[in-house]
Amino acid sequence: MANKIQLRRGLKANIPTLDIGEPAFCTDTKEFYIGTKDGNARMSYDTSQGVVATDSDKLGGQLPSYYAKQSDIAYKTAGGTATALTLDTGTLVDGYSVTFIASANNNGAATKLNNKNLYKPNTTTAPNLTAGKAYTVWYNKSKDCFFIKASAEGTVTADKVLANETFSNDNDTGIKGTMPNNPLNTTADHSIVDSGILHLFIPFGAYLQPGTTDTNHSAVQIPEPNLISANILKGKSIFGVAGGIDLSNLKPENVKEGVNINNVLGTLKPFIAKAGDNKIISTNSYSTTSSTTYTKIHEFQLNFNGSIRVKFSLASHGYATAYGQIYINNIALGTERINTTSSQVIYSEDFNIKENDLIQVYAKVDYSGDSKYSEIGDFGIYLENFFKVTQNK
Repeated sequence: MANKIQLRRGLKANIPTLDIGEPAFCTDTKEFYIGTKDGNARMSYDTSQGVVATDSDKLGGQLPSYYAKQSDIAYKTAGGTATALTLDTGTLVDGYSVTFIASANNNGAATKLNNKNLYKPNTTTAPNLTAGKAYTVWYNKSKDCFFIKASAEGTVTADKVLANETFSNDNDTGIKGTMPNNPLNTTADHSIVDSGILHLFIPFGAYLQPGTTDTNHSAVQIPEPNLISANILKGKSIFGVAGGIDLSNLKPENVKEGVNINNVLGTLKPFIAKAGDNKIISTNSYSTTSSTTYTKIHEFQLNFNGSIRVKFSLASHGYATAYGQIYINNIALGTERINTTSSQVIYSEDFNIKENDLIQVYAKVDYSGDSKYSEIGDFGIYLENFFKVTQNK
């Protein structure tokens, strides 16, 4: 038969004072005692938890005041509500620790666990609890509250971290960032110029994508089709665009009298034409019409004011009577000229005109027939001095 060790045993009422370290088992109550310098100390055994513990008042504080229970190691889901949690914690002692799974989001609102405040470490701020995540808390006896065990610290939020990058703060761990990484040459929302400084207002986010020609920098843009050389004064440069507007001829003598251009007050007196015998422009050709109603033959447009002399020649053919007359802006103002011969007769007449007036010669015959037509030749404008005239027809 194998050797075996047996402990002192008997009814609880009959257990004597045990020597220090001497064990004894009560056969009737199933209790276990051990001798200490202060007397017998009862050891308890919880069959549901599989844990042996001593009465702390019997051990005089020589052993720990509690042992971790298997139920504390196997995380429990907290009951109650999102901000009023309930959890089986047993007897609370200073430093007691337990881990639980949150069943609801508290969204950072003030929260209690078993009617005791739950705070972030060394604060009076409620932690942010997320449903389905495990949290370890410990009891602080002096403040009669629970503190959540710090797993991470920080105040950064998801909108300050690049999208899909993970980070942790004092609310949670493994949080994904939401801040966009904007592409190269993102267009600015708008811009303003203040005291010579251009301000670009850009979409929120990061700008970490380098340019193709400058790999050390990113860029934003704001399209401006008017930022071209033709819109910038020569000798000036705006954002690297050299000006091409040449104002070297912007002088008083080149600006009409009384007109101010870019603070240059003009002194150039306007041209006033005066009728004379210097030919400014002429058709130097002959044109005909067989129409019996006045028909426009030639036209000049003038770009000055004053008086002019208009000359033209008139002849008839086919024994018809030829008619010719000067019109201004399609209104008959000249003397009607009549010629019944085939010889060109030159007519001259002076008129007062305005800038952009149309000076015209019209012609007709008295009746139509074979080879009957009116012929106009050498229609021209004559002045005492010279100026530019445009021929329209």
